[in-house]
Amino acid sequence: MRAFLPRLLLAAAAMVACSGSANAQQYHFRTYNELDGLLSSKVLDLCQDQDGSLWFATARGLSRYDSTDWTDAGPRGKTPTMSHQFVGRDGAGRIWTVCRDDAWRIFVREAESWREMPSPGEPFVRSPIIATVLGERTPGKTFLAIANTGGSVAIYAEGRWLLLKVGEGRAFLSSMAFVDGRVVVATAQGLFTIDPTDWKVRRTAITGPVHAVCRAFAGAGLFVLGDDWIGAGTVGDIRLVAENLPLDFNVPSWGATALADPSGGLYFGDLGQVYFFHPRYGLELLSKDNGLQSSGVTGFFLDREGNVWVGGLRGVSKLANRSMAGYDSR
Repeated sequence: MRAFLPRLLLAAAAMVACSGSANAQQYHFRTYNELDGLLSSKVLDLCQDQDGSLWFATARGLSRYDSTDWTDAGPRGKTPTMSHQFVGRDGAGRIWTVCRDDAWRIFVREAESWREMPSPGEPFVRSPIIATVLGERTPGKTFLAIANTGGSVAIYAEGRWLLLKVGEGRAFLSSMAFVDGRVVVATAQGLFTIDPTDWKVRRTAITGPVHAVCRAFAGAGLFVLGDDWIGAGTVGDIRLVAENLPLDFNVPSWGATALADPSGGLYFGDLGQVYFFHPRYGLELLSKDNGLQSSGVTGFFLDREGNVWVGGLRGVSKLANRSMAGYDSR
């Protein structure tokens, strides 16, 4: 299953696989509810704008938090109670959101006003959306990539939609990231890339199941997560960091997510569980016992102050200096 990955520090990897419990860290938390302004406890995505305010895509709208006040920041009159699944900032500072009422809708916010964009349309929207990313084809040329569970990726670039098929049959896409100028897609059939220069889908050397992918914290490269292993490197040279890990990815209808942090560690998980891995300290399963409000994760975000935010179906939690502060709307 992992024969395609060069062995990297295998002795350390074997030790890491079983060392997490001995190095478990302590977490502290406090809780905020809807009275503080979060529109819904179901936080599906998050990002930060150029002014430093945090944006939360929730099941009942789009919340913005400027460290003092919470506001309802969605497209007023158009999506007052829509479920927002994605929110992100592009290189020009614009905020993008993907939301749904009776159909999928896409909005872009620029100069304090919202503009609705065309939607991918049928048949793409028949399958649930699993991941969304923003990227740049060339400097200043933003594109939006949306993956569904049916194995398709819709690309909105330069005013038009492209529909691309990834893998064979139902490839069961689970995660997607924009890394080193390419869209990298994790699927049950392996790791694929989409090159914005020609919009071609290409298979990589990794052909076994991949559950999550994310950019490395500094410089070029990425992290890749399989059934029981973690790899790191570049798309063409991914090396094994740890194997035989007791991982349990079990929510294929939602997908998985991951985030590299400044310490050299990796946060990852799905709706069933949240993990933290560090090459020095091993693997740790994070849960309500650690202060999280949810047992799973919908998305991670690292803000410009270095704080890690963990979105979930029962709130959003802020992790700073390994202490936990939760925003829970129960």
